[in-house]
Amino acid sequence: MDSRSHTPVTAALRLCLHALLTGLLALVGVRAVGGAAPHAGAVVALVVVMAAVYAAGAVAGTRGGAPAGSETRDAAVRPEGGAGAQARPETGAGAQARPATGAGAQARPETETETEAEAEAGAEAEPVRSRVRAGSPSLRPGTRAAAVWLGGLCALWIVLLVLSPDALWVAFPLYFLQLHLLPTRSGVAAVLVTAAAAITSFVAHRQEIAPGAFIGPLLGAAVAIATVLGYDALFRESERRRELIVELVATRAELAEAERTAGTLAERERLAREIHDTLAQGLSSIQLLLRAAERTLPGNAPATAHVRAAREAAQANLAEARSFV
Repeated sequence: MDSRSHTPVTAALRLCLHALLTGLLALVGVRAVGGAAPHAGAVVALVVVMAAVYAAGAVAGTRGGAPAGSETRDAAVRPEGGAGAQARPETGAGAQARPATGAGAQARPETETETEAEAEAGAEAEPVRSRVRAGSPSLRPGTRAAAVWLGGLCALWIVLLVLSPDALWVAFPLYFLQLHLLPTRSGVAAVLVTAAAAITSFVAHRQEIAPGAFIGPLLGAAVAIATVLGYDALFRESERRRELIVELVATRAELAEAERTAGTLAERERLAREIHDTLAQGLSSIQLLLRAAERTLPGNAPATAHVRAAREAAQANLAEARSFV
């Protein structure tokens, strides 16, 4: 899947996710130490290990060109690569052979402008086809490395959840990681399992069943699912519009090229008519003058044959010029 460019929005979302997970882990460690929990040392150790595992994934994603939490999930609508190629202006001998006169000369700058705009749109569109997902080539969605990294992170969280009830709040950032790294159905299933684990931990630690035990994890899961699915829909719509823009730019370039060609043909036709009129008028005048000279010469004059030959040549050239036009 393609990785998206690091836009300010996606960069801010990644930073928020990093800050949220780090802050919640720090909160779990501080409360374990401050509350004199029976397993405070183990909780702090697990917090440090979990933070290190997450940081390793984030760093690996950044080095791979797409930080952890910035990768596409579902195959969105992708433009075919031919649009940019169709709009490229001709180069080489074919382009040099075409004269740029009249309407064609006016259409050519527009063609070059449109093709440059399309090339720029294609270059910008190429990195824009990503989603907020896990990052480096080894941590891309659907890969074994991504599954192992996410599984290890969730396993550490489960152990932390057994030792400390405060680890329940770490489930919220895990929801987003699961939805980003896994396909839609698997991601939703993982979120529901994580919410169930959080609810079970709350009930086990508090030894009671309260509405808050269900509302918090389930509400967080619903918000995460709605956010990611809504983002998916917006991204697909944005991709369709981007493709439409690229197609429109290519169509405008083709229309400009057609207009330039039509202008060139019209200019050639106009020049042909003007040349024909000039040649026809000149050859007709020469033919009439030679005919008059032929009549004034005596029949046995030596120049009569030459005048007749010149008149016949002018007549033949006039007929040939008319046939060309």
